[in-house]
Amino acid sequence: AIFLDRDIAAVLESSMNVLGRAVIGEDASSVSSMIAAAGQQAFTAVSNVWDVTSSTRIGWNPDTWSAAIVVILYGLVAKAATVFLIIMAASIYMANLVMSQVSIIIATIFAPFFVPFLLFKPASWLFEGWLRFFLGAAMMKIVGLLMLKITSSMMASLVALSQQAAAKPQWVFEAVSIDIVLYCS
Repeated sequence: AIFLDRDIAAVLESSMNVLGRAVIGEDASSVSSMIAAAGQQAFTAVSNVWDVTSSTRIGWNPDTWSAAIVVILYGLVAKAATVFLIIMAASIYMANLVMSQVSIIIATIFAPFFVPFLLFKPASWLFEGWLRFFLGAAMMKIVGLLMLKITSSMMASLVALSQQAAAKPQWVFEAVSIDIVLYCS
């Protein structure tokens, strides 16, 4: 009767939630809290990218209109592409987190059926397969949260680097090359 409850799965899941909380610093036990953390980090990155100013200082006189238009258009296209890629990455992270949480729930539901197979040696491979599935789902959740945290810290450092580069005055050709780095990072 002790094997017919979900204590083993609950203990494993709670330990993975503690590890997830250590990784992201927020509650990792529910899908809504993980999606909220991922969405907040993604929209912060989008806001930071959109707020980066161009380092190119081209006046609006007839000699530099063509260069100014190219720089402005390039900046808009690069920002839009970067925002699109950040949103796509955030969507993939969120889908990964949802899939891992659904897998953990499925494994927890089937725990009372597979844990008793541990007692019957010829069928213990069923328990081992269930345990592998459960640990794989839990690790998928942790790895997804870890990758989200790494990406978030990389975006913060790239925004700080781009703001530092934009604050320093350059010549026109240096500024255009810095704009390429600013908008593509």
